[in-house]
Amino acid sequence: ARASALTDLLASPDTAFVIVSSPAGFATAEAMRLRRTLRERDLPFGGYVVNRYHAPPPCGPPPDPGEFLAALRHRDDALGQASEDELVSALDDLMDPLRDELALAARDDRTTTRLRESASAEGAPLALVPELPEDIHDLQGLLGVAERLGVLPY
Repeated sequence: ARASALTDLLASPDTAFVIVSSPAGFATAEAMRLRRTLRERDLPFGGYVVNRYHAPPPCGPPPDPGEFLAALRHRDDALGQASEDELVSALDDLMDPLRDELALAARDDRTTTRLRESASAEGAPLALVPELPEDIHDLQGLLGVAERLGVLPY
């Protein structure tokens, strides 16, 4: 009787399965496989959540260090004390984290393409939860994720 009740609950229109994935290629492939399984079993699908997603930084690509340095020298003669090679190298090092974020964002956009297409074709939601600075390990953190998803906790 319990198994029958559970089966009825899982197939009920009041129930939907939400597939949570990371943006890693293997994880999105597994999410697509799980979606096919839900479809084959005629189980209700509520959408996708992609966790730890890297969106492109709002500032765009980094400028060329040499061009940036030329613009700075034009505005500030105090830069004249360091050699051009030293300044270009320092600027290049400062831009490394931005380049890393842009590369992660491009990767995540690429690896989630199939999930986006699947969600769009089915009219199902796809929510992107950004990589957060800390792990979620308590109710407060979970409420923060719910807020980012636009989901009310009650």
